[in-house]
Amino acid sequence: MKQPSQQRPAEDDSQHIEALLKKYPALAEAARYGVDIGLLLDNLRRPVSERIHRHQAALNAMNQLRKAGPV
Repeated sequence: MKQPSQQRPAEDDSQHIEALLKKYPALAEAARYGVDIGLLLDNLRRPVSERIHRHQAALNAMNQLRKAGPV
């Protein structure tokens, strides 16, 4: 879980994202395609173990939906 001191103000995030979009054209292209760069950065701030845990939870949910079949 994030500590409050680690969170940046929203305006700082938007400036940081704008700088990244200018520096990395592929990231800017992903944003134009519809990738939520803010969400991506938030996820990358999480510890690797938490990202793995969240990914596994999403994968488990997807597998349960596939097994359930059409409604």
